Amino acid sequence: MGTKSNIAIERTNGAVDVIQCQYDGYPGYNGAMLLKHYNTPERVRELIKLGDISYLAENPAPTGPHSYDKPQNGVTVAYGRDRGEDGTAPLQYGSVDEYTRDLKLPRNYLRVEYAYLYRENESAWYWMPVPENGHVQEFQLLTQRDALIA
Repeated sequence: MGTKSNIAIERTNGAVDVIQCQYDGYPGYNGAMLLKHYNTPERVRELIKLGDISYLAENPAPTGPHSYDKPQNGVTVAYGRDRGEDGTAPLQYGSVDEYTRDLKLPRNYLRVEYAYLYRENESAWYWMPVPENGHVQEFQLLTQRDALIA
């Protein structure tokens, strides 16, 4: 069983695109990976374009042979691209409030333990834990301390 997370981007027009990541969603892994390797709008958009992913790695795209069963080292594994699954496209919301509404549902609809949000206007990552009881808080700035980066 993995630690599921959402990875989202709030575009300059306020719309939000969201993907789910199956494994290692905690701040010490996904948070650190996002801060270190996905720190520009272009990189984040490239990641989100993959749709739902199994796990996050340093690079969104392979440079050589890569598949779900035999991934290239350091490359994110995507369900659509790498396993041919349908229904893995990013979820789209009109605003952060609309997206957060789904996170607040008890036993949340999105079924994740952490949510990460990249705000294009700020070029910054935000995050929050997502408890099963729906008592989510506001997104807060993701810092190196949160992600346990030395």
